[in-house]
Amino acid sequence: MRPPTAFDVTPVPEEEMEQPSSGNSTLANSSQEGSVYVFPASLEQIRYWTLDQLDGASTASNMAIAARLEGLVDDRIIEQSIHAIVERHEALRTNFRMVDGRLCQVISEEARYSFSVTDLRALPEADRDAAAAAAIEAHSHVRADLAHGTAFFVQLIHATDTLHFLALTMHHIVCDGWSNGILIRDFTDFYSAFAQNRQPGLPELPFQFADFTVWQRSPTGEPRLTAACQLSIFPSTGRVNRRRVIQDKSSRRCFPPL
Repeated sequence: MRPPTAFDVTPVPEEEMEQPSSGNSTLANSSQEGSVYVFPASLEQIRYWTLDQLDGASTASNMAIAARLEGLVDDRIIEQSIHAIVERHEALRTNFRMVDGRLCQVISEEARYSFSVTDLRALPEADRDAAAAAAIEAHSHVRADLAHGTAFFVQLIHATDTLHFLALTMHHIVCDGWSNGILIRDFTDFYSAFAQNRQPGLPELPFQFADFTVWQRSPTGEPRLTAACQLSIFPSTGRVNRRRVIQDKSSRRCFPPL
């Protein structure tokens, strides 16, 4: 359920929305039915959507990062952590469609993402590094279906029992450079909590990126608020109201061995 904001946003059944043609996409843990929340797209999102329409085969707008994981890992907890991240950040479960003639963010209440596991442990040890690098490179060029699919793709690669890689690929329309640090931080917190059978300690987010797009288009929006929200598509923790934003600029932690 979408957390309360300063705006009343009515859930809209997906079947009532315009359905532009689009390519195919494979989703893990997704629901194709149910209510969605509709917000105007930001100016930057409109730019990336336009580029996608001009060259639908291009993956130049992808952002890809890969984390090296050392030690024993649990595939189930890895995916549980990814699921929690997608539930936490609306941008990662957002599609983009035309509604009443304008581009809108269509936010699903269900976690939508692609998760896969590649096991290279059966290969000769001398071949695994090259195979892992090739898998990460191929994953960085996955094609996102912005209208109906997901823009967040995750691949867990096992090189040995104690060496793994977590490849994350996102379309730039739902992520930016600053957000990468928040993404890794949240994954670390979620994995540690789930591995220890405890509740994660991350506080509830005070706002989401979609709220910023409303403020951005509001004639009464404050420049201070716009500048603060533009730092990241993924909001960090802090307090928010219509008049002021305080962001927690916590350190962008490197991914530790698990």
